[in-house]
Formats: sequence, structure tokens, C-alpha cells
Amino acid sequence: MVPSRGALSKCVRLAAKVLLQMMPILSQQEERAKVLRRHLVYLRALNNHPDANEGGFHVWLAGALRTLLVDNKYGPVLIDYAKEIGVPLRIWGPRPPLAPADGNLRFAWNALIAAARPEANAHEMSIQEYLETPLATPAGYVTPRRLIHEVASTERAAHLGFRKSAQLELLKGGLLSRAVVVYKESELQRIMGQLTDWVLEAIQLLLCDSSGAAEQDSATGG
Repeated sequence: MVPSRGALSKCVRLAAKVLLQMMPILSQQEERAKVLRRHLVYLRALNNHPDANEGGFHVWLAGALRTLLVDNKYGPVLIDYAKEIGVPLRIWGPRPPLAPADGNLRFAWNALIAAARPEANAHEMSIQEYLETPLATPAGYVTPRRLIHEVASTERAAHLGFRKSAQLELLKGGLLSRAVVVYKESELQRIMGQLTDWVLEAIQLLLCDSSGAAEQDSATGG
């Protein structure tokens, strides 16, 4: 007797359900840890590249920073993972400006963008606070969240956008001269570079902390 099409379809669905139950499914926390390990290797490779100071590398850094710190659709991987394992992420950056929109301000510039450890005149805050704290740049005040999102969304890291803000275009025009070498887009590279250094330290902290917690649970039978 030949089974009907409906019976075959039912058998296929049942078999697929059994297979899915047998397959190891990673938890969201495990998936985030996997993404962090991948980004640790990726960002180290970018930082150590011989042409890392050349114009354009800030784009790839911004793409990774968007995934880790400001992704609105799926959640910022680094921040969400830190919450899951109960590790607070602290960052030292510029003090919040008293009046970022002051019309009398002609020029402001923060030498320090981000640090993983205390530095002179640095302000300690959570990473969530930091992302909303305006940075002083040659193109005016801009929050790290907005800058990361705009660079990643318009400069080819995630999308290619043709409608870019005047502020971003001013930052892209920044040049830095070291000896006889002139680096294009150096201000963006400097900002993304300092943020990337902080992110690398944060990833190592989280992965180390989660490994230690897992070993402790195993030792106690938890």
C-alpha cells in the first residue's frame, strides 16, 4: 500500500522535529560568547595590520563596534553578554560637557576617547552612559553611539549610504601628520581605535570571567 501524500508529509515533519530535538542547540548566551571570541580574533588582526593607520580601517572597526555596542535590532552583543554573566562594564572617558550646544564654543577636542583603566582627568562611567556622552571633536560634539552607527551604516561596513551628515564629512577630512607621513581620516581612526582597544580589554575580561564561573560551577556540582 502506497502512503498518501498527507501521510508522507506528516512523517517528514515528525522526523524533522525529532532531529531538531537531538541536535545540540546553543543558548543565546553561548552564541554571544561565540561572537565575542570571533570578534576578539578579528579586531586583533585589524589592530596588528601593517596598514592599520591608513585611511579606511576605521570603517571595519566601526562595523564591529556596531555589532558589539549599539546594535538595535538584535541587541549589542558585548553589553548583553556582560549583563547575562553579571559583570559590570566600566569605561574611562571625557567628562560630560556642561553645555555641548553652547553657541559660543568655537573649538573643542578630547585627546582621551576611551580607556579601560583610570587615567588623569578621565571620568568613570558605565558603557551605557558613555555611549550617550558627547565627545568633543574638531567637527563638534557627537555621541559615540551616533558616530559608530553612522560610520558603520554609511561607509560600507554594514551599508553604503550616500546621504552623510556634514559632521561626518568634516571628521573624514581630518588629517594627521607624523614626521613626513600624512594620514587621511585620522580623527575617525583615532576615535574608533581607542574604542576598539577598550572593547578588546572588555571581551577578554568577560570571556575570562565566564570561564572561571563555569569551572567553579563544575567544581561545586552546580
